[in-house]
Amino acid sequence: MLPPGMPRFGEPVANFTAAVGKTAHLSCKVLNGTKFKVAWFHMDRKMLLTIHKTVVTRIPRFSVTQDGDDVWTLHINSVTKDDRGQYMCQVNTEPMISQIGFLDVVVPPEILDNSSSTSSVVVQENGNATLSCHATGNPDPQISWVREDQKPITIDKRKKVSRYEGASLHLRSVTRSDMGAYLCIASNGVPPTVSKRTELSVQYYSNVGPNGQCQRVVGANGPWVPTGRGCQRAVGANGPWVPTGRGCQWIVGANGSWVPMDRGCQWIVGANGSWVPTGRGCRKKGSLEGLEAEAFSVH
Repeated sequence: MLPPGMPRFGEPVANFTAAVGKTAHLSCKVLNGTKFKVAWFHMDRKMLLTIHKTVVTRIPRFSVTQDGDDVWTLHINSVTKDDRGQYMCQVNTEPMISQIGFLDVVVPPEILDNSSSTSSVVVQENGNATLSCHATGNPDPQISWVREDQKPITIDKRKKVSRYEGASLHLRSVTRSDMGAYLCIASNGVPPTVSKRTELSVQYYSNVGPNGQCQRVVGANGPWVPTGRGCQRAVGANGPWVPTGRGCQWIVGANGSWVPMDRGCQWIVGANGSWVPTGRGCRKKGSLEGLEAEAFSVH
């Protein structure tokens, strides 16, 4: 115990919380300290900052003020993450007396692109997909997922949620209804909250639908598109299909071209075989690289 008249602390150093870029203040109240010197020391950096009214460190963001005879306040402008830690207020008595306050520096969230999903993810229909999102900040950010169109997220066949909490979103047995933009949202109570958009595309195959209509297929030999009475294949393996009046014809092919005839029959020119008219349509004579097909007009 110090003898009467010797310096002593009037109150503990209050901890302080500041956001990156803001100003922090740590105050130390020293009673009976007029004949002694007060110093500030950053323990984490092992760095002496100030002695009495003199700033020792070469970092210009630090300054010190004296309020009356007994309050010494350390000011830190434009706070950075490195400023976080313990600060010691000490008085050069014999023995030395000191007390410690803590500066916490809060940092808004920042999404780490290198460890998160890209802006576009492609998955086969009925396959599984995992969307990942990671972020830094202080406190540690919380990660959540929502759909941009505000539809529920289908986790599996039994579970749908409006918002999913977690860094990795696992989607099982993906269907076309799961296609769309997903938003990863990172927040930690320090503004601003940030987000990243990931577009999920689903590759799927589709057969001819009811009433002779065709549905579009992505990632096959080409997209299928509807026609009035039949099907056409745009951008196909052996050439695009286009509608005829009552069926389909193959034009711009590998081995020749299909052209319509007067009764809905079609004829291939310059191929390995030819089509000849019949009473009810066209039948193939010969072969075209193993392609099995018949085209019939509709009466």
